[in-house]
Amino acid sequence: MTFDIKTVVSLWLLLSVISALTVVSMYFRYRERFQGIAFWALHMGLYTAGVSLLVLRGGVPDVLSVLLANYLLILSLFFLLNGMERFVGRPGRHFHNYALVAVYALAFWYFFDVRPDMTLRTVLTSLTASAFFGQVTFLLLIRTPSNLRDITRTSAFVMISYAVLSLARALLLIFSPLETNEFFEAGGLTSVALLCYVGLSVCWLVAIILMIPRRLLEEVSVQEEKFAKIFRSSPGAIMLTRKADGRIFDVNGGFLEMTGYAFEEIVGATVFATKLWGDDKEYADIFSALSRDQGVRGIESVLRKKSGESMSVLFSSDIVVIDGEQCMLSTFSDITEQSRLRRQLHEMATHDPLTGLPNRRLFDERATDVFARATRQKRKFAIMSFDIDHFKDINDTYGHAVGDEVLRQAAVRLKESLRITDTVARLGGDEFVALIEEVRGRSDASRVAFKLLELFRRPFIVEGHEVLIRVSIGVALYPENGETVEVLLKKSDDALYTAKEMGRDTLKMAED
Repeated sequence: MTFDIKTVVSLWLLLSVISALTVVSMYFRYRERFQGIAFWALHMGLYTAGVSLLVLRGGVPDVLSVLLANYLLILSLFFLLNGMERFVGRPGRHFHNYALVAVYALAFWYFFDVRPDMTLRTVLTSLTASAFFGQVTFLLLIRTPSNLRDITRTSAFVMISYAVLSLARALLLIFSPLETNEFFEAGGLTSVALLCYVGLSVCWLVAIILMIPRRLLEEVSVQEEKFAKIFRSSPGAIMLTRKADGRIFDVNGGFLEMTGYAFEEIVGATVFATKLWGDDKEYADIFSALSRDQGVRGIESVLRKKSGESMSVLFSSDIVVIDGEQCMLSTFSDITEQSRLRRQLHEMATHDPLTGLPNRRLFDERATDVFARATRQKRKFAIMSFDIDHFKDINDTYGHAVGDEVLRQAAVRLKESLRITDTVARLGGDEFVALIEEVRGRSDASRVAFKLLELFRRPFIVEGHEVLIRVSIGVALYPENGETVEVLLKKSDDALYTAKEMGRDTLKMAED
């Protein structure tokens, strides 16, 4: 049975075009992930161009349809080999292939132009193609890393089939030369050989389509193995939760050690059911951020142990896909001690060490905030400066230890008498200042000041001594007495000294 060679070659061209388009699309999709696909695309482009020129045999000059067509076919195989080497991570040196291509080009030209002989040209092309296909086969079966051989095995069988077919065609032509130099009249063996090439083209297309997803699966498997190893061996605390419902489906040993839970107690439960988060609203905010596909980094939060004890943690989380499902990969670092030390340092920097009251630094910060709110909301507030009358006499009479205790007790009385929204600070020695928010006017401020006067008229009991003290108070009101904190402090201080001059144990409102 014979086949029309021109029809077979046309079918070959059609399959080559389809293969070329497939490989080009794979290049644009996977070029960042896998090496070598660019060479495959170049291979298929040259291969298709060569087959196209074969189809045009007789309609274009022979230098194109014979010489250039075969040059393109052989050159395409060189790029096929290079692409496969890069895909499997085994790039090689090609000095021998450069020599092979050069010898082929000269010999083919000789049998094309000097001594025209289609049989010898076909034998030469078949042997050269067989050499390249054999190299690709050796690469895929022997040189390819063992973890990739299952992936490349199908392609290897296609390549060895190409190699055997090309070699067999060359041997047949040696013993049974063509009777004509007309390509489309070459006879049944040529048409059968070309039809076999067409069939192998289909197999090659299928093999290359299967090879990419298999390689992707291999990479996923490797990555999952690495992830599992890192997950289990990491000294830090790691938790995996399902994004859809917050259900915990895996934790590592570091997490169990940190929280005190057993694996079976925590896995399968939801984050909300375990009460892991000290603040459910905070977790809801984190979940909302992750729902917008935003990772969270370095959030200081509070985690609750199995015992109920709270601990400060540094928390980070990202969305990962596991088994086709979105999950939250969260890491925790215990910073309880660091947080305690930071709070302690902040306390030392912003509070008076003797009384525990805010110092001038913290008072200024709060006054700035109060001023901004009052300005924005058109509200009033008062600043009261006061100190203890004749405090030096207490130190001289009873000693500094008693004086210090009087200051501590005075601080306690002040904190207990003022609202939680108000601030009282010790500026130094026996000098205090109070920030009274949201007063309605002078009468409201005066009422608070008189309350403080009465507060200090009650005796202080210190080390068995009944100590009687009095205070003088100066009051400045925003905005009547000034429109900056600095001006108000100056006005209240001036009013304080006026009160002292008036006989002490009294208050004085600042003048407008």
